[in-house]
Amino acid sequence: MLNERIQAYIERISTLPYVRECAIVSRDGVMLGRSGGRTFNESWFAMMSAALHSAATSVAGIIYASEPVFVTVQTGEGTLILSTIGEQALIVIDAGNTSVSCETWNNIASVMRECAEVI
Repeated sequence: MLNERIQAYIERISTLPYVRECAIVSRDGVMLGRSGGRTFNESWFAMMSAALHSAATSVAGIIYASEPVFVTVQTGEGTLILSTIGEQALIVIDAGNTSVSCETWNNIASVMRECAEVI
Protein backbone atom coordinates (compact mmCIF):
# COMPACT_ATOMS: atom_id res chain seq x y z
CA MET A 1 0.00 0.00 0.00
CA LEU A 2 2.78 2.48 0.90
CA ASN A 3 4.72 1.58 -2.26
CA GLU A 4 1.61 2.29 -4.35
CA ARG A 5 1.19 5.70 -2.70
CA ILE A 6 4.85 6.57 -3.21
CA GLN A 7 4.62 5.58 -6.87
CA ALA A 8 1.47 7.71 -7.27
CA TYR A 9 3.35 10.77 -5.94
CA ILE A 10 6.27 10.05 -8.25
CA GLU A 11 3.91 9.89 -11.21
CA ARG A 12 2.30 13.22 -10.22
CA ILE A 13 5.65 14.95 -9.91
CA SER A 14 6.84 13.44 -13.18
CA THR A 15 3.99 15.17 -15.02
CA LEU A 16 5.08 18.66 -13.87
CA PRO A 17 6.79 20.92 -16.39
CA TYR A 18 10.59 20.54 -16.54
CA VAL A 19 10.63 17.25 -14.60
CA ARG A 20 12.29 14.50 -16.64
CA GLU A 21 12.56 11.90 -13.88
CA CYS A 22 12.26 11.68 -10.13
CA ALA A 23 12.98 9.29 -7.29
CA ILE A 24 12.11 9.05 -3.63
CA VAL A 25 14.83 7.69 -1.37
CA SER A 26 15.06 7.24 2.38
CA ARG A 27 17.37 9.53 4.32
CA ASP A 28 19.57 6.51 5.00
CA GLY A 29 19.95 5.78 1.29
CA VAL A 30 17.36 3.18 0.27
CA MET A 31 15.46 3.57 -3.02
CA LEU A 32 11.71 3.76 -2.30
CA GLY A 33 10.53 4.39 -5.85
CA ARG A 34 11.41 6.13 -9.10
CA SER A 35 10.20 7.11 -12.53
CA GLY A 36 11.91 6.90 -15.88
CA GLY A 37 13.49 4.14 -17.82
CA ARG A 38 17.14 5.04 -17.48
CA THR A 39 19.32 2.18 -16.29
CA PHE A 40 21.64 2.93 -13.39
CA ASN A 41 22.71 1.50 -10.06
CA GLU A 42 19.70 2.39 -7.88
CA SER A 43 21.38 1.46 -4.59
CA TRP A 44 24.41 3.63 -5.30
CA PHE A 45 22.20 6.50 -6.50
CA ALA A 46 20.05 6.36 -3.34
CA MET A 47 23.07 6.23 -1.03
CA MET A 48 24.84 9.11 -2.78
CA SER A 49 21.65 11.22 -2.83
CA ALA A 50 21.26 10.77 0.91
CA ALA A 51 24.95 11.53 1.47
CA LEU A 52 24.76 14.69 -0.66
CA HIS A 53 21.76 16.01 1.25
CA SER A 54 23.39 15.11 4.55
CA ALA A 55 26.58 16.96 3.57
CA ALA A 56 24.60 20.07 2.58
CA THR A 57 22.75 19.93 5.90
CA SER A 58 26.06 19.65 7.76
CA VAL A 59 27.54 22.61 5.90
CA ALA A 60 24.46 24.69 6.73
CA GLY A 61 24.79 23.69 10.39
CA ILE A 62 28.45 24.72 10.51
CA ILE A 63 27.48 28.28 9.60
CA TYR A 64 24.42 28.17 11.92
CA ALA A 65 21.90 28.14 9.07
CA SER A 66 18.76 26.03 9.03
CA GLU A 67 18.49 22.80 7.06
CA PRO A 68 18.39 23.37 3.30
CA VAL A 69 14.96 23.33 1.71
CA PHE A 70 16.39 22.40 -1.70
CA VAL A 71 19.87 21.22 -2.68
CA THR A 72 20.59 21.69 -6.37
CA VAL A 73 23.34 20.28 -8.54
CA GLN A 74 23.97 21.94 -11.89
CA THR A 75 25.39 19.65 -14.56
CA GLY A 76 26.04 20.06 -18.25
CA GLU A 77 22.80 18.17 -18.88
CA GLY A 78 20.59 20.03 -16.43
CA THR A 79 19.67 20.42 -12.79
CA LEU A 80 19.22 17.81 -10.08
CA ILE A 81 17.04 18.92 -7.16
CA LEU A 82 17.07 17.21 -3.76
CA SER A 83 14.66 18.02 -0.96
CA THR A 84 13.32 16.41 2.17
CA ILE A 85 9.91 14.83 2.39
CA GLY A 86 9.06 14.80 6.06
CA GLU A 87 11.50 13.23 8.48
CA GLN A 88 12.16 9.99 6.63
CA ALA A 89 12.69 10.61 2.94
CA LEU A 90 14.16 12.72 0.16
CA ILE A 91 12.97 13.44 -3.31
CA VAL A 92 15.46 13.70 -6.16
CA ILE A 93 14.29 15.40 -9.34
CA ASP A 94 16.02 15.58 -12.71
CA ALA A 95 14.77 18.94 -13.98
CA GLY A 96 16.50 18.75 -17.32
CA ASN A 97 18.43 21.54 -18.96
CA THR A 98 16.02 24.37 -18.19
CA SER A 99 15.42 26.96 -15.51
CA VAL A 100 12.72 25.76 -13.15
CA SER A 101 9.89 28.29 -12.83
CA CYS A 102 8.51 29.50 -9.50
CA GLU A 103 5.22 27.83 -10.36
CA THR A 104 6.96 24.48 -10.82
CA TRP A 105 8.86 24.90 -7.52
CA ASN A 106 5.53 25.62 -5.79
CA ASN A 107 3.86 22.61 -7.42
CA ILE A 108 6.74 20.35 -6.39
CA ALA A 109 6.58 21.69 -2.82
CA SER A 110 2.81 21.12 -2.69
CA VAL A 111 3.10 17.47 -3.77
CA MET A 112 6.02 16.98 -1.35
CA ARG A 113 3.91 18.22 1.59
CA GLU A 114 1.17 15.72 0.67
CA CYS A 115 3.72 12.94 0.32
CA ALA A 116 5.28 13.79 3.71
CA GLU A 117 1.97 12.97 5.39
CA VAL A 118 2.14 9.42 4.00
CA ILE A 119 5.82 8.56 4.36
